[in-house]
Amino acid sequence: MNLNNHLIPARERVQERSGGHLSVTISSKRRYIVLNVSDIKHRQSEQLSYVSFLFSVTKYEASVLLRHYKWNTTRLVDQWVHNEESVRNETGLFVVKSKISKENDVINCGICLEENLSVDEVMSATCDNHYYCKTCWRNYISTSINNNGPGCLSLRCPDPNCPAVVGQSIIRLVSRDDKQKYRNYLMRSYVEDKECLRWCPGQGCDRAIEFEHSGGTGGYDVECDCSHCFCWNCSEEPHRPVECKVVAKWVGKMRLEKEDFLCTNWIRTYTKPCPKCKRPIEKVSGCDNMICGVPCRHRFCWLCLNELRPDYRHTCNKNNAGKPKAEETQTNLTNQYYNKGWTQNNVLLQNAKRHLKISQNIKLPEPIRTQLEFVVEFWKLNVECRQVLKWSFVYGSMLLEDEDKKRQLLRSLQRKLEVGLECHYRCPVNGLSEELFIKGGTREAEFIKFREEITSYTTYNYGILELLVKALENGLCEPEPQPQLQPQSAANTKTSPRAFSVKKRWFSNCLFG
Repeated sequence: MNLNNHLIPARERVQERSGGHLSVTISSKRRYIVLNVSDIKHRQSEQLSYVSFLFSVTKYEASVLLRHYKWNTTRLVDQWVHNEESVRNETGLFVVKSKISKENDVINCGICLEENLSVDEVMSATCDNHYYCKTCWRNYISTSINNNGPGCLSLRCPDPNCPAVVGQSIIRLVSRDDKQKYRNYLMRSYVEDKECLRWCPGQGCDRAIEFEHSGGTGGYDVECDCSHCFCWNCSEEPHRPVECKVVAKWVGKMRLEKEDFLCTNWIRTYTKPCPKCKRPIEKVSGCDNMICGVPCRHRFCWLCLNELRPDYRHTCNKNNAGKPKAEETQTNLTNQYYNKGWTQNNVLLQNAKRHLKISQNIKLPEPIRTQLEFVVEFWKLNVECRQVLKWSFVYGSMLLEDEDKKRQLLRSLQRKLEVGLECHYRCPVNGLSEELFIKGGTREAEFIKFREEITSYTTYNYGILELLVKALENGLCEPEPQPQLQPQSAANTKTSPRAFSVKKRWFSNCLFG
């Protein structure tokens, strides 16, 4: 049984319906590279070797220069060629012009104040002016490595008025474990200081993602080799097409509501916000003349929240806080709508991810796995749709009150995608089985036909998804496009609902045995 002619991966499919009103094209080109620890060390070593050779300095001195310029070789070379002395002064990498000789009288340690030390017992940073014994140097470096973390990479002369950087010969005084920690901090600085690199936030993952800033509109969603997906720009979960600053505001709001639910209810019940600074104020006893705390010091009436004049002439028997205003009620209902939509799609997203993982981990012979690749594509699209739907509710919650047309357009596209996903989700493709390919005859023809219907739903939903994403990326400013794409099972076939349901039950029995 060969179904290759019927298996078109959703991410490479181009569907054109009659009339040519809608064309869906998907590019699989990635704008990022996943780097493991070996790749990072190799790149770092090459960059250090290049700068060391170009400037005739040691690799340690090259690392000092590169870290100061955030591992930007181009910028470093430009500044070095323009004014080498200025670069050395900024980095504390001074040229040692003189050395102490053995003929000098006594040398005293500037930390422990030990006297009569020989030349071999003391060392100095690149300043060549402040000498300390090797024991004090060792303790100074080791303490910084173990207590200051990455700060040990920027060690300077212990003299508070000296900006000279600590030399490599001094770093070698510490133990083997401290040297390894220092090398690890240096390696991590290559990722943490470069603008185009980020660590993967996945649990136990030590890979980094290099992102190509090409100015495209594809967003920052990336997937590490550990299968963890996240936004490269803010390290949150993928949220295209919602901006990172909107996500940060929403995540902060949800975290506050989750952690301080009881506290928030208490504040709403027993306090009122200051009309000026909005800080919550509790009235314990006394009259209704309230004064907010420092630095606000706003004076207002507890009942009506109006400002009180300095002469205290104010009479009020009205409690405006007794009943919520109509505008506040409508605002609360709107917020509840978006919160509910976000929560529901988040639950469905986790469910889709679970099914995707199951379909990817089922062990099957390679020929059968290739034939059934449409099941993985089915759940990949489901995950992508739920992801966009989830964050589209966040986008809607940030719309202004006078943006009703945008809100209506957004809700229209959301409903279309939700309806398509309901049909999409009801398809019983939660598992795989070799039985589909062992038994031929009528079942083979039914399977092919049913598979075409699933492919049609997949294509239709992806078309609606693209419309929703483009509308959000354009700020919901354009009129809603009218797609001509329709699911094959509903538009191009004469399959009755009962027959369609029977075929779904048959397919489910085949998949689950």
